[in-house]
Amino acid sequence: MTKDPKVVSIVVRVHNDERRVASFLRTIDAYFAERFANYEFVVADDQSTDRTADVVAEVATELHGSLTLLRLANRHGRELSMVAALERAMGDFLFELEDVQIDYPLDVLGRMYDTALSGYDIVGATPKRLPIRLRVFYWLCNRLSRYEPGLTYEHIRVVSRRAVDAMVQLRERVRYREVLYRYTGYRQTRLTYEGTGRWRFAGRDSLSFALDVLLSFTDAGVRTAHALSVLFLIGAGGGVIWTIVRSLLSDSLPPWWMDIGIMLALGFGGVYLLLGIIGEYLARILAEVRSRPLYTLDKTQSLV
Repeated sequence: MTKDPKVVSIVVRVHNDERRVASFLRTIDAYFAERFANYEFVVADDQSTDRTADVVAEVATELHGSLTLLRLANRHGRELSMVAALERAMGDFLFELEDVQIDYPLDVLGRMYDTALSGYDIVGATPKRLPIRLRVFYWLCNRLSRYEPGLTYEHIRVVSRRAVDAMVQLRERVRYREVLYRYTGYRQTRLTYEGTGRWRFAGRDSLSFALDVLLSFTDAGVRTAHALSVLFLIGAGGGVIWTIVRSLLSDSLPPWWMDIGIMLALGFGGVYLLLGIIGEYLARILAEVRSRPLYTLDKTQSLV
């Protein structure tokens, strides 16, 4: 079998993976050694507190491909750690493997690469069956956003060099590569695979990632502000009606009670309306600060 001459990079983030990282690197290296003549590993150590970095250094001498280890000074999380490694990778195509959990058959890596060569700059892969917590989370994200196709869990991805460079140059401070790649304008597609192995809950990283996605890449904040504004306006209107009805039906209330009740209800209603308007303006200002592209293209054809 003739090996592919292109230079490819395998980018992975590790954190306290002392027991798993050696097996992972050997397994991935064996697969790539059969198919590629030139490849490299770029490993981002997200401030591990165990011997993960030492194990990576020990295994590096056994691998067919070169290995670069980035030891981050602080805990950055999955997305920023991956971006740090992507910026230093040299490959024409980059395989993004977000952690050392191999829940996918290795042949899907080849399928993704072949798909990329057929004309796609971004090829993601997602398991056919997801845990309930992930299905609920991405259902909520898609209900609160307008991305097409919808967001889902992409554990692995193959990206061209130019797509990575375009994504890195975006001015977003909060990074979520699945969305940011869409703003680059390069063609993308998604494959599916039969997942294998057990899911590992990342705890703090997963919760932080979920909050970042909901607050920065969906309309959760502004929709919540709108919903609360409408809800409290309805409550204020109901308060006005209740004040009038009770004043008319009761002879024991002082004459100023109805005036004060109406004024308070309308005052609070106005405050909540103002908060809703402020929330909308803040969302628009945030969109301007991010400087996201006004539109993205799938492809351009020149027809005679």
